[in-house]
Amino acid sequence: MAEAPADPGAWFQLARALRDIGDRAGAFDAFQKAADLNPSWAAPRIDLGNIHSQAGRWSRALPEYETALRLAPNLVAAQVSLAVALRQVGRHAEALALFRAAQVDTTGAAGLHSRYLFALTQAPGVSREAVFAAHLKFGQRFGQDRIAPHANDRTPDRPLRVGYVSGDLAGHAVVNFIAPVLAAHDPARVGTVIYSTAPPSAAPERHPGAWREAAGLDDAALAEAIRADRIDILVDLSGHTGLNRLAVFGAKPAPVQVSWIGYPNTTGLSQIDYRLTDRFTAGPETEALLAEAAFHMPGAGACYQPFEDLPITPPPAQALGCVTFGATNAPSKLNAAVFDTWAEILRACPDSRLALKYLGLADGYLIDQITRAFAARGVDPGRLSFAGASPFAAYMAGYSAIDILLDPFPYTGGTTTRNALWMGVPVVTLKGQALYERISSGLLAAIGLDDCIATSRPDYVAKAVALAGDLGHLAILRQEIRPRLMASGHFDPSGFTRDLEDAYREMWRRWRTASL
Repeated sequence: MAEAPADPGAWFQLARALRDIGDRAGAFDAFQKAADLNPSWAAPRIDLGNIHSQAGRWSRALPEYETALRLAPNLVAAQVSLAVALRQVGRHAEALALFRAAQVDTTGAAGLHSRYLFALTQAPGVSREAVFAAHLKFGQRFGQDRIAPHANDRTPDRPLRVGYVSGDLAGHAVVNFIAPVLAAHDPARVGTVIYSTAPPSAAPERHPGAWREAAGLDDAALAEAIRADRIDILVDLSGHTGLNRLAVFGAKPAPVQVSWIGYPNTTGLSQIDYRLTDRFTAGPETEALLAEAAFHMPGAGACYQPFEDLPITPPPAQALGCVTFGATNAPSKLNAAVFDTWAEILRACPDSRLALKYLGLADGYLIDQITRAFAARGVDPGRLSFAGASPFAAYMAGYSAIDILLDPFPYTGGTTTRNALWMGVPVVTLKGQALYERISSGLLAAIGLDDCIATSRPDYVAKAVALAGDLGHLAILRQEIRPRLMASGHFDPSGFTRDLEDAYREMWRRWRTASL
């Protein structure tokens, strides 16, 4: 950079190059240099905010985004970046207002529209019918009516070609669901092609099956590549989360298309034929809020990678003499109704504590926001503890310090619920009607923990207080929950994958029959 030490544009390009090769520290310094050299330029401020937010430094990320928006009030990137950050810290109404100001739900590209839908799904106070209608609007905008015929071989019993589309194949919870399935697929029944939509610099773990780098392909090119691969069943693992390619599914490049794992809500696309689920999670009221047809697996609706080397420890209340409630879901799932409910539980159990852990929960911004919320509801801040992200083994070991996990609502836990249950920690959840309100309750029902499933907020409080008041029952559950999980099929990759292959074969049979 000696030839252009005072050129902010050159520093900005260097920063992006460093970011793309994974040098986050170098990228940060270069973005900061660009911002210092041109204080009226919004773009480097957005990137600085992104780096801070990825590390959970909200006290620094939010001011960068706010500065960018002040510098460029009509810049969609600034509006959306701040909106995403506000969602992540639980400021839902402000986030939705910014998304709407950016008009991402009417004029934005598919990816921008998806960010709005994700925020809408997590926002409290938005009816599930309104959330569903917004998803259908996405389907109307990005789904194609004219679908070219598929030239796939219709031989009934040949091995099927299944394509999996995801941007979360490294360092993401989705890996713990899909990796064991990819390893367990029987090549005599299913051949897999993986379309990675993450930038190649993300260095995703290479899983069994053919691999396609899809990030550099536009939607039309990726759809054409999928057709050229003669994919029979195309599976979306992202929904409206980041790096999704739902617009490709809207072109229906495969005869059968499926939504699974990554997003606990409808995609809104009628071109996606099925949503994989199970009888404990989905029901008529849930399926009425899906654009896809629900396909009920005979057992578990998903399988999770077991962690057999992690020991179960006694509930900490036995040694401490008081119950520790836990909250390990994303702060974006917290809202006033959740705070009201959890505060009522803590007031009813005056010796109890609440331990909160997630990326960003060691940052002063979120600590202050959450502490204030509980103090306003009569809970001494000294009863709260906060911890940020940690390596996975340490994160899982942290469940040994929790007696009962409190599930947020309306957007419940999924991966966190499985992690807690694997460590013997019961989870109290509020069951709603939409899919995103029932992920935890479906899992709890599958292993017979119906006493942990509430149907109203008062019922949620009563169930949590009852659990906290029976330390003997907590000790029994601590030892029983993992064996129940193993018996349920939720941690049995081989058995689950055979069921999944049977499901794919039935989907293929239905399409083949309908297309003859």
